[in-house]
Amino acid sequence: GHYCPSGALSEKQCSNGTYNPDLGQGECYDCLEGYYCPTNGLSNFTDCPMGYYCPSGTSNPIACPAGTFSTSTNLASADDCVACEVGKYCDGSTLTTATGLISPGYYCEYGCATATPDNTDAGTLLMIERGLSPLNGECPTGHWCAEGITTPTPCPIGTFSANTSLTLESECTPCTPGYYCATAGLSTETGACKAGYYCPESSTAKTEVICPIGNYCPAGASEAIVCDSGTYNLESGKSICETCPPGFYCNSNSTYPIECPISTYCLSGS
Repeated sequence: GHYCPSGALSEKQCSNGTYNPDLGQGECYDCLEGYYCPTNGLSNFTDCPMGYYCPSGTSNPIACPAGTFSTSTNLASADDCVACEVGKYCDGSTLTTATGLISPGYYCEYGCATATPDNTDAGTLLMIERGLSPLNGECPTGHWCAEGITTPTPCPIGTFSANTSLTLESECTPCTPGYYCATAGLSTETGACKAGYYCPESSTAKTEVICPIGNYCPAGASEAIVCDSGTYNLESGKSICETCPPGFYCNSNSTYPIECPISTYCLSGS
């Protein structure tokens, strides 16, 4: 625990961060990697504890950085600290286990330092410095994220979401009437309903419901539209109604023309 430099009148204590296990030495040794030497005059070193790392010459163990933890002793560098577990965060307040679960509306593949990670999250930035590419952050559009989730869950077919940070599937928006949502994970509708068909709320196909006889459905229709008086439709799947021919008349919602009564006449469109 001491050394005697050239010309010394008396022994000197090894300073903290160093040690000396031998007699007759002119200098002390730096404390070994994975160990620390906390006080002066040491002849031996101490194991670096769990949750810390100790480079060569350490007098006080250094806490594993945010976004990491450790259940092993004798770590020599911050790179030896383990990335925080999937779906959890390590903010540095607990060094041998994760601090807690990632908050609803966020997700964490690994290495998060906060419960609500974003592009400034210290743990995520540390992982990038290590050459890794964790997918951590705010739940993106078209998805929802429960507490402690590692991968965003897509909004189901027939729904979409233009908002971020959803926490429940029920927060996904039903597809807008007149439109359809054909795949999961959409941030907007897939497209407008096809002419000749109509799409009520939560439709999944552009041909969701075929337009019935006596009605017409232009592109983007959310419901079938009754043919006006003077028009008719005797087939389903039509986008316009036919004009009632001369000699016939057509009531509203007509599926076929009605012959004009005796002693009357009916112009086209009657």
